[in-house]
Amino acid sequence: MPIFNSRKEKHKSPFGAVTCGTRVRFFVAAEEEFAACSLCYHREFANKKSERKLRPCPGGFRGVYTAPAEGELVWYTFRLTRNDGSVVYLGKNGCGGADRTPWQMTVYEDTPTPQWFGDGVTYQIFPDRFYRTALPRVEGLLGERRAHVG
Repeated sequence: MPIFNSRKEKHKSPFGAVTCGTRVRFFVAAEEEFAACSLCYHREFANKKSERKLRPCPGGFRGVYTAPAEGELVWYTFRLTRNDGSVVYLGKNGCGGADRTPWQMTVYEDTPTPQWFGDGVTYQIFPDRFYRTALPRVEGLLGERRAHVG
């Protein structure tokens, strides 16, 4: 069973959200039954899907992904190919078919916080939470999004 834990620096470094252009290192621990592994990713805002092969290494596969030059949500899973040619995908909900739940990586622009920002009280208001004429449509969106029914 392949193992990837996005919260462990051994598997993904740096941890958490990254600034534009950051080189992100990935490691997937896998048994010898796997011959290849690819990082499959989808840039949500740009609506671009791609993949990057990870190199075999002792104990699994590793590789580097360079974050986009602009702010983005990157959704990713891993495609592992067994020695017999069969394929399995690794996502947040384990191994299986291509419908595995992807991990999310937030890519943000490293801009300075304005000087005035900390001098007062800040409120974050979500007007759509107060009154809706209809529930938002969440089918087709990535990341298991749900509409709250109150």
